[in-house]
Amino acid sequence: MKRINSFFKIALPVLFILVLPKTFAAGGVIHFTGAIVESPCEAAPEAQHIAVSCFRNGKNQSIQVNNQSQSNILPQNIGDVKTTMLQPGLKFMVINYN
Repeated sequence: MKRINSFFKIALPVLFILVLPKTFAAGGVIHFTGAIVESPCEAAPEAQHIAVSCFRNGKNQSIQVNNQSQSNILPQNIGDVKTTMLQPGLKFMVINYN
């Protein structure tokens, strides 16, 4: 009987320690500091090129990336698009933002 009482004297406080912090974290306020940034550019592959559209300053701006070129500058010089031929008919495209 003493063993059971000793077990509960140790186990019950440990159980409360594990459970209580989770109940306290159920609500609260998150303060945000920083900048809200614009969405990334979207790329849409087409037959002979890739259409890259960037929404900047309230306007949608687009460029056509030729399938043969390896590097192009994004609208407003916000970054570049680089393509690498992996095999015939398959290219790898990376969009880097400044």
